[in-house]
Amino acid sequence: MRKWIAFCNEHGFSHILNFEGPWDERRVETKKLVNFLQAESERRRKNGSRNINSCKTFEAYFFGIQRWHVEEGLKWNITYEFRVMKKRLRRQYGWGHKRKLPLFISTINDLETLMVLDTGNEDELIIILIMLLSVFGLLRISEILDLRYENVSLVKIGSRVAYDLKLVDSKTMQRNGRPENVMISPRHRKGNMNWCPFELLKLRMRSSGKSRGKIFEGITRKWYSKRLKKALHQIGVDSSRYDTHSGRIGGATMMWQAGVRPEEIKMYGRWSSECWTYYCRRLQSTWGRLAKKIANSELVINDVLDELVK
Repeated sequence: MRKWIAFCNEHGFSHILNFEGPWDERRVETKKLVNFLQAESERRRKNGSRNINSCKTFEAYFFGIQRWHVEEGLKWNITYEFRVMKKRLRRQYGWGHKRKLPLFISTINDLETLMVLDTGNEDELIIILIMLLSVFGLLRISEILDLRYENVSLVKIGSRVAYDLKLVDSKTMQRNGRPENVMISPRHRKGNMNWCPFELLKLRMRSSGKSRGKIFEGITRKWYSKRLKKALHQIGVDSSRYDTHSGRIGGATMMWQAGVRPEEIKMYGRWSSECWTYYCRRLQSTWGRLAKKIANSELVINDVLDELVK
């Protein structure tokens, strides 16, 4: 909404779209939205890249404006101009060809097994910890970098302990005004895998000797992204397909593949809309399992009920 409001102010019209009137008036309102998206698709960032470079970005812009209007109780009834714009952008960018790949626990295990990163090195400990927090807590990189010592507390859950992370400046909090909480518990270790978000967070907090301030003070998104890609490249992974959001994508995909209910994934990942569905990647294992159900079917023609005669 912030960019939409800035666009409206720049061109001298209201950021509230009125779809209550006749078709001609609705068409004028729709054209405002289309012009905004067109302008954003052509605008370039400081590094020269396009501001909208994928259908996912385009959908995020559109749904943000739509959700705000719906939440305000305003009618939403756009005209065909928007469908034309949508078709053009989808044809231009395509669905998913630039989407980042999910970071799974198996890849993290490969990094540990091949000793690409060392928890004894402070910088590499930070890379590992941020990576684990993004996967196990479905945390956004901004939420991790804003995490403060005073907002991390140790809690007991039955016979086990966990860290309760209070996110006081999360994306979701900016919408609903309430802090969000994430629980980080000890990882169930298999084999010789020792990288655990709970233990490494404890190590980071103890080694710093601080009780207040940011846990990852001085660390930037770009710093982490560059080193994560380098580590993945060392184990033969196409690092260009991964970035700071890959951990959150991987966590959501693993939950979905494990059969976790959609409303629980949405709640755990602190999504206020259904955009979490873009994160869950289609998996060969899931498609294979569904195909196998068809192949193993024992239905016979007598199982089909004839249509009831009225």
